[in-house]
Amino acid sequence: ASGRFTAVYRTDPNFPRRALPPGPYFLSGGRIHQVFRLYEDELDSFIFGVMPDDALNPKRYSVLESLSPSGLWKKIAVSSRLYATQSPDKPLAGARMGVKDIFRLEGTQMTMMSRPWTELYVPDEESADYTKKLIELGAVIVGKTKMTSFASPEEPTDQWVDFHCPVNLRGDRYQSPSSSSTGAGTALAGYDWLDFSIAGDSAGSVRAPAPCSGLFLLRPSFESISMKGILVNLPKFDTVGQFARSLADLHYIVSHTFENIHQSFSGFPSKILYPAEVYPLANEKQQALIEEFVGILEDFLGVKRTPFSFTEEWEKNPPKKANGVPLLKYTEKSAFWALCYDYYHMFNEFRD
Repeated sequence: ASGRFTAVYRTDPNFPRRALPPGPYFLSGGRIHQVFRLYEDELDSFIFGVMPDDALNPKRYSVLESLSPSGLWKKIAVSSRLYATQSPDKPLAGARMGVKDIFRLEGTQMTMMSRPWTELYVPDEESADYTKKLIELGAVIVGKTKMTSFASPEEPTDQWVDFHCPVNLRGDRYQSPSSSSTGAGTALAGYDWLDFSIAGDSAGSVRAPAPCSGLFLLRPSFESISMKGILVNLPKFDTVGQFARSLADLHYIVSHTFENIHQSFSGFPSKILYPAEVYPLANEKQQALIEEFVGILEDFLGVKRTPFSFTEEWEKNPPKKANGVPLLKYTEKSAFWALCYDYYHMFNEFRD
């Protein structure tokens, strides 16, 4: 530290603990400040880094305006883990997280990865419910991660027009990181100073980037988590999703943030339906995993699987409006059309 600090102060061990959390501090302008370390976002995973306006009571955030010495990369500010102590009330204390740019974060502007969008809208004055929950549980939000424009299924690099696609750390760094929660995946895979990535999934936005970056993921059930403050594309499809480097980490973040907000639970299922249109899978190793899981489920529930066929049930009592069309043909594009309709009309106001 010689030549960099004029003095180093240590507090008395008997000093009241409530005065300051443990950790490094510096004095400037007669005030005590927490220390943040700056990391270069050389994978280009973040649209911007953020810092809380009040580190001891984080609520409102400001965009971090800092670049690497070369001027090529944004910097992400990360506070010391020493400031945080996990407790039953703060199970995520000190956990560093990036959030996808569909989550509102008070004081910062949602970009939707669209230049016209940033021209039309101003910084958010309230955080999303899920973002608030993370902060209340002690999480450290370090930045907004990049995604495809309007969370669409774009592929690098020609389809990323307004902003450039993040870099997939794996292999030769030129493999696709997939979409749309692209930056959430590449950031967690590439930066050991990040603990979790929080994203969202409509039709694969979490499920696709995770395996491309070698991560574990969970896409929770529909309507299991409040989506207030999250700009959804498809209200009937969208949900929050979490990335983690291990199953243990994934279980930890999900178990402390998952909510079943609209559904009541009165008991375990009494039947396991095993559809002939899905199983067995062509991949023998994958099918072996399915068999193992179904066997565990059978033992847990005390029932055996019930083989059945969607197409046979349809043929027994087909709806009149199907006009004799087989089930798979009739429903071939039903999800696709529903998705496209909602996706288009969610942005009517923006287009106007």
